[in-house]
Amino acid sequence: MAFSQKGYKVYAGENKKGPYQSLVFSLNENRSSVLPLFSDGITVLPEDVDTLVILGMGGGTIEHILSAYPAKMKQIKTLILEPQSQTDLSVLAAHRLGFINDAGFYVLEKRYYPAMRFVRGKEKLSDMEIAFGPYPFRNKDPLLIESLRKKALLIASRRGKGLPVSNKDLFEEEALRKISD
Repeated sequence: MAFSQKGYKVYAGENKKGPYQSLVFSLNENRSSVLPLFSDGITVLPEDVDTLVILGMGGGTIEHILSAYPAKMKQIKTLILEPQSQTDLSVLAAHRLGFINDAGFYVLEKRYYPAMRFVRGKEKLSDMEIAFGPYPFRNKDPLLIESLRKKALLIASRRGKGLPVSNKDLFEEEALRKISD
């Protein structure tokens, strides 16, 4: 709603009847100029849309939304993605569509996750940039480092108890070493 108050034309979409009705009610109650869309992903994408914001979903859902309609994605110049899980899936989907992550940061709301902006371009990505978000990883985001340090403590605790350590654990330890340099 903040963007609509600044004069931008903003659409908000929901794909289920109940959440859509709640969206419409909330927009009416707040006298918002945001235009509601009843749509699954980007099946209904008005031609004037050039920025796509997808927040609060898992990386698999974001990947599906971005990948399901490649022709519609051609009009998009900017993506704002906030995957709640599986960051790698959303990063790879954006990358395959010709986007680079030029800004971003980690958020802490009960757990850590990235908020990232993507613009058109090409870049090579390392496995760690894919896993944690290219911009936050390259720029040593403080909350990403905090998250990896907390995971390292849990891994050390498991080792101390003689419990097995997974490949993901080893990958996260290596990421902490690289980002802490």
